[in-house]
Amino acid sequence: MTLGGVTSGLQRGLSYVQLGFQHILLGVDHLLFVLGLLLIVANRWMLVKTITSFTVAHSITLAIATLGYASAPLPPSTPRSPCRFCSSARRSSASGAAR
Repeated sequence: MTLGGVTSGLQRGLSYVQLGFQHILLGVDHLLFVLGLLLIVANRWMLVKTITSFTVAHSITLAIATLGYASAPLPPSTPRSPCRFCSSARRSSASGAAR
């Protein structure tokens, strides 16, 4: 995919389709998801319907997020928050042991 270059709508669409296939085939989580469906779903027609439903729903939610209609909250940006949690957990366990 070329960023900032002049491309036709067809070229951009084909680039996105290519990126989608790479995303699915190189993503271990996607492959494990499909493997899990293969193990759970009883027949092929139900498998096709399940994968198609998931793909449509995933595409809709991706479009909603990309267009800015919805967003997920960001994790806390303070790098010290895990340290504070660990130190407070250590203090509480130490105070419990001293009793």
